[in-house]
Amino acid sequence: MGHAEQRLVIAIGQTLSEILGEGNNYLPGPSAPEGAHAENTESARGRCRTGRKRGPRSMGRYPFLAYAEQYLERREVSLAKSSLEELRRKARYLNKVLVELKQSKRISTVSPRKMTEADIRAIIKWMDEEEHQNAYKVKNLGFIKDICQFAGNNVFVQMKADGIELPKKTPKDLNPMSEEDLAKVLQAAEGLNGWSGEVTRFLAWMYPFTGLRASELRQAHLVDLDIKNWTIWVRHPKGEKRYARQRTAPILPPARKAVLRYLEDRKDRLAKLGVESEVLIPAYHGGVYSSTGFRRMKAELERKVNLDLDANIAFNIKDFRAVFCQQNIDRGVTTDAVAVAMGHSSTKTTETYYGRMKTQSALSALNAAWTNEPSAIQPEVKLPENAPVYQKPLIERKFDNAGYA
Repeated sequence: MGHAEQRLVIAIGQTLSEILGEGNNYLPGPSAPEGAHAENTESARGRCRTGRKRGPRSMGRYPFLAYAEQYLERREVSLAKSSLEELRRKARYLNKVLVELKQSKRISTVSPRKMTEADIRAIIKWMDEEEHQNAYKVKNLGFIKDICQFAGNNVFVQMKADGIELPKKTPKDLNPMSEEDLAKVLQAAEGLNGWSGEVTRFLAWMYPFTGLRASELRQAHLVDLDIKNWTIWVRHPKGEKRYARQRTAPILPPARKAVLRYLEDRKDRLAKLGVESEVLIPAYHGGVYSSTGFRRMKAELERKVNLDLDANIAFNIKDFRAVFCQQNIDRGVTTDAVAVAMGHSSTKTTETYYGRMKTQSALSALNAAWTNEPSAIQPEVKLPENAPVYQKPLIERKFDNAGYA
């Protein structure tokens, strides 16, 4: 290369260096300050971004559900698995409700971090319109309150400080399944076939005559059953991680024949499969049934009751627990004894949610207590000949179990 060509190459290189180094703001040259490229790139990106700027703590499209999931994750240690499942179902349900209320412009937000007093009032008004019972309102509002506080929103605390009253729990009317309906359920269970049919029959007899919770029987072991003393050891009571204690529950006489029949069928089934299981009610794989499996068997029994017997009976497994409570109280068993068998720490829970003395039973007991009193205290009362005779009770039948203090 000659001297002329070399000088041309050097001149071109210097020109390019000047263009790229000083004339271009996005590609720094030797004279560009350190970091200029990064700053200019961020500036360019900022100018290109469109739409609303996302907040620093945005929880996505469904913030209520996102906060609820985080809240329940932190409570996994202290809550039973069944309780967590129930609360997760509640979270999904309430999220759906809140989204619909937001879409109809009845509330301003679905984010528990931003909810206002007006939003809470709108939610309560919606519950009133749907004619929800007070107990149901209190449970749902209590869950919303927990999620709001978890998100750092003290709107409920402020409402209480301002003297605003929220729905409160009130004693509800107890209408447990009647013994006539229970007889229909047990009759329908006799017509079920296969292993699931035998299990369903066993459940239909055990729940109303032991007072066990669904999970307590589902997780029981074979060794927990004592057919000599007719008791069952509750290995996994509800709330075992926090407050509950293991206990012994009775197996009342009506269920005992069904228990013996089930044990024989269980033995034959496991021998046929060639497996062993410590579980009282082994599933097809030999382990514990899932709660979903129990609900499916209950649904099949309910369908058979209403189809085969032309009945209209709707029930949950939990309803059998109320049957146990009420039928024992009706037979004169003290509420204290029933509460102990059901695993309640006090009779308040028993009487509030499961069963209490009926009005007619209470009146009969009161009259019987005064039957043999001396005549000086109990003067003879003669009714006039034209005294009215009431054919109907003064209090309607549906209020028989009101039991208000």
